[in-house]
Amino acid sequence: PNPALDERALGLLLTFAKVLALRLEESAEASRAKQEACREVEEVLQGKRLFSVYQPIVNLAQGAVVGVEALSRFDPPRRPDQWFELARTCGMGAQAELAAIEIALAGISELPPELYVSVNCSPEFLRGINLLNLGSGASPRRLVVELTEHAIVENYNDLAGVLQPLRDAGIRVAVDDTGAGYASMRHILKIEPDIIKLDMSLVRNIDQDKGKRALAKAMINFAKELGSSIVAEGVETGTELQILI
Repeated sequence: PNPALDERALGLLLTFAKVLALRLEESAEASRAKQEACREVEEVLQGKRLFSVYQPIVNLAQGAVVGVEALSRFDPPRRPDQWFELARTCGMGAQAELAAIEIALAGISELPPELYVSVNCSPEFLRGINLLNLGSGASPRRLVVELTEHAIVENYNDLAGVLQPLRDAGIRVAVDDTGAGYASMRHILKIEPDIIKLDMSLVRNIDQDKGKRALAKAMINFAKELGSSIVAEGVETGTELQILI
């Protein structure tokens, strides 16, 4: 036996043991953190610590509010996309979407009857539930379903089959976040939305950016060809508003 080699081997074994123990500890800590986070999501959903705020949508030609977008807010405060992602990680994604939509639709009765309400839905959620059966009491013609441009759609024919009964009933379809990132126009062409929503990253400082103005003009002409309406998100200044008008 070589004492030097034995000592070196023992040192390596001890090092590996320490690394393994650290990894196991980190894994256990991550598991505990996930369990705690999932309990928090469940408490939020069961306790209905979830509510909607309504962002007005204005017809610029008429200068009148024509609809609202229902936006989810949570207690404790956290970005909505973070809450929904956490809910999906915990296997409660559909439950979280359903709760958000039910709460959003419950507020329709308090809104003027001429306003429509736009709610966000993922394609996966739409496949699992019929919005017409949620019992909000509102006319389907007052409802708009928003699908994000970032949504992963594996089969557009299946999605069209899910959307068609809603459209037949009078519910309109919108594509959200248009112009954000590098999502292709194929999403819009396949869905043929009634409403195309320009992402706020395209709207912000549009009065100072000729490239954004050119793209907005192109999207307006594109929407006209499709027979769609355009909604600009995130208008914050008077000069942005004047350019859009």
